[in-house]
Formats: sequence, structure tokens, C-alpha cells
Amino acid sequence: LARLFSCCTVLQILYFTTRSRERVNMRAVRESSASASGKAVPSNSPGAYQSDDLGLSFYSDAPNVEVSIREFEEYTRDRLKVLHTIERICGFNAPLHMVGDLRPRVAKELIDSRLTLSYPLASNTSSFLDQKVEFVRRDSISHFALRLAFCKSRESREWFLRQEQRLFVMRFETLSADAKEAVFVASGVRCKKFEGTATQLEELQLATPGAKIWKEGGGKPEYDRLFYEMPFFEVSPNLISTRRVLVRGGVAYVPSSALKMILAKLFKDRLTATLDVAFQGLPAALADPRVGGFLR
Repeated sequence: LARLFSCCTVLQILYFTTRSRERVNMRAVRESSASASGKAVPSNSPGAYQSDDLGLSFYSDAPNVEVSIREFEEYTRDRLKVLHTIERICGFNAPLHMVGDLRPRVAKELIDSRLTLSYPLASNTSSFLDQKVEFVRRDSISHFALRLAFCKSRESREWFLRQEQRLFVMRFETLSADAKEAVFVASGVRCKKFEGTATQLEELQLATPGAKIWKEGGGKPEYDRLFYEMPFFEVSPNLISTRRVLVRGGVAYVPSSALKMILAKLFKDRLTATLDVAFQGLPAALADPRVGGFLR
């Protein structure tokens, strides 16, 4: 199917029935992890990976790997189970900004499907990059396969978009503060960190009720101490109307706690566009006897 999916520009995966080994670029993963930490990656230092993005992806590029039919079906089924679990736990109208708090209830399915990655401890730093390669491979293959399966109708697209966006938010919430900022910058959103005086920061906090961070178990909330400046049109109107973001002079001041909402919208917008592309290549994929029946 290499030529098939290359022509469709939907899923550049080579399907082999007998052999399957990783061809994800290990060097690219290492360079990504190294650049995230801003320095060379010593294998015995867990701190070197604390700025790593843990494989969080906007799925802009289709995976160029080899996978057997068995693995293709296994990865796809496992991801579908995760998405159904997310739907069951979140319901239909769960607020997106609260989805991250529900991640522990999806943890078992994520672990069983090997669709989760955590920062390494001192005891397993040497295997972290290998784990990341396998995670990225499994994650990208299963995502692009489900794109094909769920691009057929408006209802299936909306379901897929909703669950994938929730999964994206859950993963984003597990990142370190440095990694979150790096992902935000890499997404292409024009922004810069607010570096005003303490008085100016306090004014921003008081003028932005949505900047309050509530602690688990109750208690007095704290104000977010980190804000970002960006053009107001990069921000969802809902964030402005609910006073989670302050707009002054055409500039939006966004607390770090609201970054996930902006990225989640960007993720959904980009995925929506790619579903249109997937739909164009769907007939060719369904016609292939090896995967057509499964995708149906």
C-alpha cells in the first residue's frame, strides 16, 4: 500500500504481512529530545528530559514506517478503546478545561494500549528514547488509521474530533512547564512571555478571574504567575467572554493555565482540515483487500 497511500497523501505506511520493524528515525527523536532540553542529552541524567514533549503531536506528517497487518489492526483497536473510554468518562458536554483532571481514570487503558509516555526516572533514563520511538510509532499509526475510519460522515468526524481533542489535552497536562511553553511556541502561535513589573502582574491577575488556580481538596485559590502576550485574534472568543483572558489594546494576555485551550482549538482546526484530505483518499484505501474490510 505504499504507492496507494502516497498517492492519496493520507497515510504513508508500508504494509507487510510477514515482517515489521521500526523505521521511525531514531536520530530525529534524539535531536527532538536534545533540542527540548536545550543541551546534549546525557543518558544518565533524568533532568535532561524534563523539557521533552513526550511525543505530543499535531499529526502534521503521516508516519513513514513499516507495519504488519496484525500490528495495524492491533494499534487501531487499542486506540479506539482509549477513545471510547474517554467518551464514557467525559460524557458529551464535559468542559474541555477540566478534561485533564479526568486522565487518571483513563490511565489503565492508556497503559494497556501503550499510548502513554512519562518522564524517565533515574533508573530508566537509558531506555527513554527507545520507549519514545515505540510510542511515537504506535501513536501515529493508530491516529492516521482512525482518520481514515472516521472521515466518512459528519457524525463520525465530530465524534473522532471530540475524543482526539480530549486526548490531546490530557497529554498536554502531563508536560512540564518548560515543555508546555516549547510546544506552544512550536505550534506557530505568535506569542511572547509577559515580563512586566510585579505591580503590572498583579493588575493582570486581578483583572483576569480565570487566572485563578484552584487547589485539589479546596482551599484558597492562587493566581497564575505566568502570562503570555499574543494577538487577540489568536484567542477563542469564549476565553475572552468568560474572562479567562484579558484583552487590552489588541493584545491578549493569556495565563499559562489557558494555553491548553488555545492549543486544543488549534489542534481541532488542523485535524478538521486533514479529515477532508483523508476522505478524498478513502475510496482507494477501502478498495485494498488487506485493510479495506477492517477500515469499514
